[in-house]
Amino acid sequence: MDSDLLRESDLTQFEHLRDRLDSVESQLEGYNPEFVARQRKACKPLFTDIGPEKLDLTAEQERAVIRNGIYNQVIAAAGTGKTLTLTTRVAYLISEQDVDPDDILVVTYTNEATDEMRERLRNQFGITDVSVQTIQSFGYGLIQETQDEFVESIDPNEQRNFIDQQIRDARNDASSAFLNHYYEFLVHFDDVYYDESDFETRKAYVEARLEQTYVTLKGTEVKSRAEKLVADFLFTHQVEYQYEARASWAESAADKAGYTPDFYLPNHDLYIEHWGIDESGSVAPWFSQRSGEYREKIRWGREQFTDTDHTLVGTYEFEHEANRLKQALRHRLTHHGVKLDRLEFEELVDTAFEYDQREGWIKSRFVNFIENAKRFDVKPADITAQLSEENPRQYHFGHCGVHLLQQYVLYLTRTV
Repeated sequence: MDSDLLRESDLTQFEHLRDRLDSVESQLEGYNPEFVARQRKACKPLFTDIGPEKLDLTAEQERAVIRNGIYNQVIAAAGTGKTLTLTTRVAYLISEQDVDPDDILVVTYTNEATDEMRERLRNQFGITDVSVQTIQSFGYGLIQETQDEFVESIDPNEQRNFIDQQIRDARNDASSAFLNHYYEFLVHFDDVYYDESDFETRKAYVEARLEQTYVTLKGTEVKSRAEKLVADFLFTHQVEYQYEARASWAESAADKAGYTPDFYLPNHDLYIEHWGIDESGSVAPWFSQRSGEYREKIRWGREQFTDTDHTLVGTYEFEHEANRLKQALRHRLTHHGVKLDRLEFEELVDTAFEYDQREGWIKSRFVNFIENAKRFDVKPADITAQLSEENPRQYHFGHCGVHLLQQYVLYLTRTV
């Protein structure tokens, strides 16, 4: 501000105010650290012996709970107690800052995290009246509240009819890119994908992976996602297989109880082993064997095929992690004379998928996809940029949704 433009009386008042402000600022220096120190001491009962497990906050967690800036960002790695800190933060705001529970919103990314947050608030602090929602649920609630504000009306019945027609057209066109993504989405429909960031600790993530089950399109339970991918690839390409059939011709030892390779193709006398190692030769933390023991298993397994007429095809976990497993399997099977004849879409849904029971649910998800994309003005390119083949179910559903969105926009322009 140019103080030369002020009258003398105003300039005097201005300088007086500036002196007062300087005085306040000097008094505030060091206030925040002192406030945090006082609150840490005063709230010690809140920060110790928390819940049935009698947990205590660390000094850093206590500071994260107390600091009360307009924006508070806390960056923490998995396993550092984020959920405990957040639940204690909620309790602190209610008990120490007199914040109304109705004015607090806790947002999570998954339903599992939402359930855990609600349970901890209830069990650790007796809090049951704070809103805890997934970000998707919260966003959908906002959409519902503002439904009347949208100028363009989206008729769900019209969209369902449109989607029905698009799927019917694709089913009559074997070369349809949409049908190929829809086919792969159905193959992966029951797949479950865990992300380590969804868990409070790495231990919880590893335990979830240990307990995870995998059932193939043929209805066989296998031991890993990669084995399911191999089994479903064989099934959808009409290659007869047996899972973990005993190789009676192989060496049998007391510590091995016979050799049972992962897959046996009886029409080709060919075996497939999926070796669960990364490029360094190490196994995942949820494996029952250590890396050294597993490498010895690989050596012993390969040795069984030495000087025999039987053929072994190997695939590797690092190929699966790089989304190259199908390509590698296709190449190696073809090399050994295995004919691959993929089931037509109609054959897939007739033989391996309860399509009639799930079709309505799938189509309603496509309707929601189009509605949300249009309401938030999300462009198809922005959606595809976020899709990753590491999650095939989401990847192929997303590509289907983008196709339907693009065709629906064209449909609207033709009907206006």
